[in-house]
Amino acid sequence: MDDRISPFNSAVEGILLFLRNFQIVIPVYLLIFTGYMLVIAAILMIVPAEKIEEFGNYSISEQENIQREIAEELASYFIADIVRTASILLLFGLLVFVIHEFDTAGLCASSIEISKTGKASIGFFFEKGFLYTMKMVLIDLVGILIGFALISPVIAFSYFGFPSFALEYLLSIVLTILMLLLTFARFHIIKWDASLFESIAVGTRILIRHPLSAGVVFIVWFVISLPIVSSFLLFPPLIVLFPVVIALFYVMMGNLYMKLIVSEFSDVSE
Repeated sequence: MDDRISPFNSAVEGILLFLRNFQIVIPVYLLIFTGYMLVIAAILMIVPAEKIEEFGNYSISEQENIQREIAEELASYFIADIVRTASILLLFGLLVFVIHEFDTAGLCASSIEISKTGKASIGFFFEKGFLYTMKMVLIDLVGILIGFALISPVIAFSYFGFPSFALEYLLSIVLTILMLLLTFARFHIIKWDASLFESIAVGTRILIRHPLSAGVVFIVWFVISLPIVSSFLLFPPLIVLFPVVIALFYVMMGNLYMKLIVSEFSDVSE
């Protein structure tokens, strides 16, 4: 039960485990960089490189003055052959999505291994990424359906005159719950090679039985991550720290998941 687990201690332990295994950020950087390259490749297949270079030669003040003209000219390339554009975006979008799921699979598996043994190698990351990518895809597809189901009532409230700030607050809570549910489901499907719906059910059960533990660890991660994410707005190059924030989240949540599962097994044996 929750009283056997100190959520704050679990969060601190997760941070320390992450710092000792900082190498797992390396494949995350590589995969995100690959995704960016695919996006750039897709754009270059639609918009001529010389035109993009021409836009890049404008000064910031010139870009502000003619940004409408630039947007219209770029749009003309996208709609010139709509079938070709849609095909390119669909193909490269699918590749980026698969890379994201590969990244998620590697992070989840590495986080479980780190919680179990205290370490995980880059090779382990890629090995498990190849093995569990498809299961991550299935979880996210079901997660989209769950998300629509959870968000629909929030959208319905907007038609009854609810204040916008209240709806935004409620929506953020719903999305946070969904993110935590799917995160625990990912850990479970990898740890036990479980079925899709069993993993979703276990993720839901963990949130219902241990809301305090999940909430505290998430808040600790959020407090650490907020200054880093906010710094992107002040100094955009700091966006390179984004993979660190993501990897930290999975290691902290993976450590909590393992503790909660051990705790539940202990309750059953008693």
